[in-house]
Amino acid sequence: MRALHGVVSTILKSDGFYEFQHLRSGQRIECEIRRPADKNAKLTAVSDALVVSVPEFSNANEVHGRSRLVQILSILETISHLQSSLAAVGLLSRGGLAYGPLIHTRNVVVGLGLVKAYNIESKRATFPRTVIDRDVVEALLTDDIPRIIGFRSRIAHAISIDADGEYYVEYFGFEPISGGALYQREQLERIMSEKDAALGEARDGRVLEKLRWFYKYVEDSLNSYSNPTLYLLHNDGTAFHKRYPRVFENLRHMTENVLANGFYKDPFGDE
Repeated sequence: MRALHGVVSTILKSDGFYEFQHLRSGQRIECEIRRPADKNAKLTAVSDALVVSVPEFSNANEVHGRSRLVQILSILETISHLQSSLAAVGLLSRGGLAYGPLIHTRNVVVGLGLVKAYNIESKRATFPRTVIDRDVVEALLTDDIPRIIGFRSRIAHAISIDADGEYYVEYFGFEPISGGALYQREQLERIMSEKDAALGEARDGRVLEKLRWFYKYVEDSLNSYSNPTLYLLHNDGTAFHKRYPRVFENLRHMTENVLANGFYKDPFGDE
């Protein structure tokens, strides 16, 4: 993930919480920077970029076996929170999410996975978004779903499809588990209040294009909070099956089980 412009001063307030100075207003804003849930995850700053990595497969436990999708969910939600926190202080970012071999230690980050992510960020991301490689999307569509509460809904809320067909990480959307809808709306409204000043200050046509994309994304995200189905753990809004077709699987299986066990009479079935 690479910063598009600007530098922010930070003060560590407590474990995971940082105080940033907003780039435009100078206001001090406290944000949480989460690490991925996996204990083997790595996060390293390299120049104006952040490199986040997790092992390809999770460790097996009593809930699920070794799973790539557990790791994908972890890094999607980490990137989402990171981009949202940076945007809150006026620092827009873009990135690439990819599979690939990687050596990631405290002092060394090298490997094909890094090259793939860099190429996505530099050639396909373009706007303040983290584009997801097609190999990752394919895994989301074909690997076994782990037994995690609300997994499908969390994936559907964590990804989106742009007008150019690219999947990217949704970083202003509702989080089905942690919620935070009121805080998120307030943050989006504050960001929208800065739109005219930000666009007026842009002198470079490429920067202006990126800012226009960003503020349209903010506006669309803000409008989505009026969706009455937003707060359901298994969101059945029409947009979500387009993002992640498997979001309906669990609901279909639940319905089939209920019908099979006679707990519910199908109104369209035979007498």
